[in-house]
Amino acid sequence: MSKIIETKTESGDYSLSARRHEYVITFNNDRIGRYKVSKLTMQEVIAKYNDIITKSGTKILDSIQYGLGYVSINLEKKSGKELYNVVSKLSVKDLLNSSEYHFTLFFDKRNPILPIEELERNILFEANAVDIQVLGESNKAIAIIFESESLVKRFEYLKSFGFKHDFDALLPHCTIKYNPTEKDIDLILSKKDDILSAINTIILKKEVWRKAICF
Repeated sequence: MSKIIETKTESGDYSLSARRHEYVITFNNDRIGRYKVSKLTMQEVIAKYNDIITKSGTKILDSIQYGLGYVSINLEKKSGKELYNVVSKLSVKDLLNSSEYHFTLFFDKRNPILPIEELERNILFEANAVDIQVLGESNKAIAIIFESESLVKRFEYLKSFGFKHDFDALLPHCTIKYNPTEKDIDLILSKKDDILSAINTIILKKEVWRKAICF
Protein backbone atom coordinates (compact mmCIF):
# COMPACT_ATOMS: atom_id res chain seq x y z
CA MET A 1 0.00 0.00 0.00
CA SER A 2 1.36 3.44 -0.97
CA LYS A 3 0.99 6.43 1.34
CA ILE A 4 -0.41 9.56 -0.29
CA ILE A 5 -0.88 11.83 2.74
CA GLU A 6 -0.05 11.58 6.44
CA THR A 7 -1.53 14.13 8.83
CA LYS A 8 -0.80 14.54 12.54
CA THR A 9 -3.53 16.23 14.57
CA GLU A 10 -4.14 16.93 18.25
CA SER A 11 -6.56 14.01 18.43
CA GLY A 12 -4.49 11.48 16.45
CA ASP A 13 -2.91 10.51 13.14
CA TYR A 14 -4.73 10.32 9.81
CA SER A 15 -3.43 8.78 6.61
CA LEU A 16 -4.59 8.26 3.04
CA SER A 17 -3.11 5.35 1.09
CA ALA A 18 -3.67 3.66 -2.24
CA ARG A 19 -3.44 0.11 -3.49
CA ARG A 20 -4.45 -1.52 -6.77
CA HIS A 21 -8.23 -1.36 -6.40
CA GLU A 22 -8.96 1.09 -3.60
CA TYR A 23 -8.02 4.12 -1.55
CA VAL A 24 -7.99 3.72 2.23
CA ILE A 25 -8.29 6.39 4.94
CA THR A 26 -7.17 5.50 8.46
CA PHE A 27 -7.25 7.18 11.85
CA ASN A 28 -4.70 5.88 14.37
CA ASN A 29 -4.23 2.87 12.06
CA ASP A 30 -7.95 2.01 12.12
CA ARG A 31 -9.65 2.09 8.74
CA ILE A 32 -12.40 4.71 8.55
CA GLY A 33 -12.91 4.96 4.80
CA ARG A 34 -12.56 2.83 1.65
CA TYR A 35 -13.13 4.07 -1.90
CA LYS A 36 -12.87 2.10 -5.12
CA VAL A 37 -10.33 3.38 -7.63
CA SER A 38 -12.88 2.68 -10.36
CA LYS A 39 -15.40 5.05 -8.74
CA LEU A 40 -13.42 8.09 -7.58
CA THR A 41 -10.37 9.99 -8.77
CA MET A 42 -7.51 10.57 -6.37
CA GLN A 43 -8.41 14.26 -6.18
CA GLU A 44 -11.96 13.37 -5.10
CA VAL A 45 -10.63 11.07 -2.39
CA ILE A 46 -8.18 13.72 -1.17
CA ALA A 47 -11.14 16.12 -0.90
CA LYS A 48 -13.00 13.53 1.22
CA TYR A 49 -9.90 13.02 3.36
CA ASN A 50 -9.56 16.75 4.02
CA ASP A 51 -13.28 17.01 4.73
CA ILE A 52 -13.08 14.24 7.35
CA ILE A 53 -10.29 16.06 9.18
CA THR A 54 -12.06 19.42 8.93
CA LYS A 55 -15.32 18.00 10.31
CA SER A 56 -13.45 16.36 13.20
CA GLY A 57 -12.68 19.86 14.48
CA THR A 58 -9.18 18.83 15.52
CA LYS A 59 -6.11 21.01 15.04
CA ILE A 60 -3.60 19.92 12.39
CA LEU A 61 -0.06 19.73 13.77
CA ASP A 62 1.75 18.51 10.66
CA SER A 63 0.88 17.12 7.23
CA ILE A 64 3.02 15.47 4.57
CA GLN A 65 1.86 14.80 1.01
CA TYR A 66 3.96 12.26 -0.85
CA GLY A 67 4.68 12.58 -4.53
CA LEU A 68 3.24 10.21 -7.09
CA GLY A 69 5.06 8.75 -10.07
CA TYR A 70 3.04 5.81 -11.36
CA VAL A 71 0.20 6.51 -13.77
CA SER A 72 -1.99 3.79 -15.24
CA ILE A 73 -5.20 3.88 -17.25
CA ASN A 74 -8.01 1.38 -16.86
CA LEU A 75 -9.91 -0.16 -19.72
CA GLU A 76 -13.51 0.87 -20.17
CA LYS A 77 -15.63 -1.97 -18.75
CA LYS A 78 -17.04 -3.16 -22.09
CA SER A 79 -13.61 -3.16 -23.74
CA GLY A 80 -12.15 -5.11 -20.82
CA LYS A 81 -14.80 -7.80 -21.08
CA GLU A 82 -14.43 -8.05 -24.86
CA LEU A 83 -10.67 -8.47 -24.53
CA TYR A 84 -11.05 -11.10 -21.83
CA ASN A 85 -13.57 -13.01 -23.95
CA VAL A 86 -10.95 -13.26 -26.69
CA VAL A 87 -8.02 -14.46 -24.57
CA SER A 88 -10.08 -16.66 -22.24
CA LYS A 89 -10.77 -19.03 -25.13
CA LEU A 90 -7.14 -20.15 -24.90
CA SER A 91 -6.30 -23.15 -22.75
CA VAL A 92 -4.18 -21.06 -20.39
CA LYS A 93 -4.61 -21.01 -16.61
CA ASP A 94 -4.40 -17.98 -14.32
CA LEU A 95 -5.11 -15.31 -16.91
CA LEU A 96 -5.78 -11.88 -15.45
CA ASN A 97 -9.42 -10.91 -15.02
CA SER A 98 -10.80 -8.06 -17.08
CA SER A 99 -11.00 -5.88 -13.94
CA GLU A 100 -7.20 -6.15 -13.64
CA TYR A 101 -6.45 -4.93 -17.17
CA HIS A 102 -4.63 -1.61 -17.36
CA PHE A 103 -2.08 0.30 -19.41
CA THR A 104 0.95 1.73 -17.61
CA LEU A 105 1.34 5.25 -18.94
CA PHE A 106 4.14 6.57 -16.73
CA PHE A 107 6.66 5.32 -14.19
CA ASP A 108 8.72 8.01 -12.48
CA LYS A 109 10.66 6.57 -9.53
CA ARG A 110 11.35 10.10 -8.23
CA ASN A 111 7.67 10.35 -7.24
CA PRO A 112 7.64 14.11 -7.84
CA ILE A 113 5.18 16.38 -6.08
CA LEU A 114 3.42 18.13 -8.95
CA PRO A 115 0.06 19.97 -9.05
CA ILE A 116 -1.70 17.10 -10.80
CA GLU A 117 -5.07 18.48 -9.70
CA GLU A 118 -4.59 20.96 -12.55
CA LEU A 119 -4.55 18.19 -15.15
CA GLU A 120 -7.57 17.46 -17.31
CA ARG A 121 -8.63 13.97 -16.22
CA ASN A 122 -11.88 13.09 -18.01
CA ILE A 123 -10.26 11.84 -21.20
CA LEU A 124 -11.05 8.80 -23.32
CA PHE A 125 -8.27 7.01 -25.17
CA GLU A 126 -8.42 4.58 -28.09
CA ALA A 127 -5.89 1.84 -28.82
CA ASN A 128 -5.52 -0.86 -31.47
CA ALA A 129 -3.79 -4.20 -30.92
CA VAL A 130 -0.73 -4.77 -33.13
CA ASP A 131 1.39 -7.47 -31.48
CA ILE A 132 1.80 -9.91 -28.58
CA GLN A 133 5.13 -10.01 -26.75
CA VAL A 134 6.82 -11.52 -23.73
CA LEU A 135 8.04 -8.67 -21.54
CA GLY A 136 10.57 -8.74 -18.73
CA GLU A 137 13.47 -11.05 -18.00
CA SER A 138 13.38 -12.54 -14.51
CA ASN A 139 9.69 -11.68 -13.98
CA LYS A 140 8.09 -12.35 -17.33
CA ALA A 141 4.66 -11.32 -18.52
CA ILE A 142 2.67 -11.87 -21.70
CA ALA A 143 1.22 -8.63 -23.00
CA ILE A 144 -0.78 -7.43 -25.95
CA ILE A 145 0.96 -4.46 -27.59
CA PHE A 146 -1.14 -1.55 -28.83
CA GLU A 147 -0.78 1.56 -30.97
CA SER A 148 -2.49 4.70 -29.75
CA GLU A 149 -1.96 8.28 -30.87
CA SER A 150 -4.06 9.59 -27.99
CA LEU A 151 -1.94 7.75 -25.39
CA VAL A 152 1.27 9.03 -26.98
CA LYS A 153 -0.08 12.59 -26.83
CA ARG A 154 -0.97 12.14 -23.15
CA PHE A 155 2.46 10.68 -22.45
CA GLU A 156 4.20 13.63 -24.10
CA TYR A 157 1.98 16.05 -22.21
CA LEU A 158 2.88 14.49 -18.85
CA LYS A 159 6.55 14.76 -19.77
CA SER A 160 6.10 18.45 -20.46
CA PHE A 161 4.26 18.75 -17.14
CA GLY A 162 7.37 17.55 -15.29
CA PHE A 163 7.31 13.75 -15.16
CA LYS A 164 10.28 11.65 -16.29
CA HIS A 165 9.66 8.15 -17.63
CA ASP A 166 12.14 5.57 -16.29
CA PHE A 167 11.99 3.44 -19.44
CA ASP A 168 13.37 4.15 -22.90
CA ALA A 169 9.99 4.91 -24.45
CA LEU A 170 6.27 4.43 -24.03
CA LEU A 171 5.13 0.92 -24.97
CA PRO A 172 1.32 0.83 -24.73
CA HIS A 173 0.48 -2.68 -23.59
CA CYS A 174 -1.98 -4.69 -21.57
CA THR A 175 -0.66 -7.67 -19.62
CA ILE A 176 -2.86 -10.76 -19.83
CA LYS A 177 -0.71 -13.08 -17.69
CA TYR A 178 2.18 -12.76 -15.26
CA ASN A 179 4.82 -15.49 -14.84
CA PRO A 180 3.77 -17.58 -17.86
CA THR A 181 5.20 -21.04 -18.44
CA GLU A 182 7.04 -21.82 -21.66
CA LYS A 183 3.97 -23.82 -22.70
CA ASP A 184 1.78 -20.75 -22.13
CA ILE A 185 4.12 -18.61 -24.21
CA ASP A 186 4.29 -21.08 -27.09
CA LEU A 187 0.51 -21.52 -27.16
CA ILE A 188 -0.35 -17.83 -27.05
CA LEU A 189 2.25 -16.81 -29.62
CA SER A 190 1.09 -19.60 -31.95
CA LYS A 191 -2.40 -18.06 -31.82
CA LYS A 192 -1.18 -14.47 -32.14
CA ASP A 193 -2.76 -13.67 -35.50
CA ASP A 194 -6.14 -15.07 -34.46
CA ILE A 195 -6.07 -13.15 -31.17
CA LEU A 196 -5.12 -9.84 -32.77
CA SER A 197 -7.72 -10.11 -35.52
CA ALA A 198 -10.44 -10.72 -32.90
CA ILE A 199 -9.65 -7.66 -30.77
CA ASN A 200 -11.70 -4.55 -31.47
CA THR A 201 -10.51 -1.02 -30.80
CA ILE A 202 -9.95 -0.70 -27.05
CA ILE A 203 -11.39 2.24 -25.13
CA LEU A 204 -9.53 3.40 -22.02
CA LYS A 205 -10.53 5.87 -19.34
CA LYS A 206 -9.94 6.63 -15.66
CA GLU A 207 -6.33 7.51 -14.96
CA VAL A 208 -5.08 6.06 -11.68
CA TRP A 209 -2.20 7.75 -9.84
CA ARG A 210 -0.04 5.99 -7.27
CA LYS A 211 3.40 6.09 -5.76
CA ALA A 212 5.99 4.44 -8.01
CA ILE A 213 7.52 1.60 -6.00
CA CYS A 214 10.91 0.19 -7.00
CA PHE A 215 11.71 -3.39 -5.99
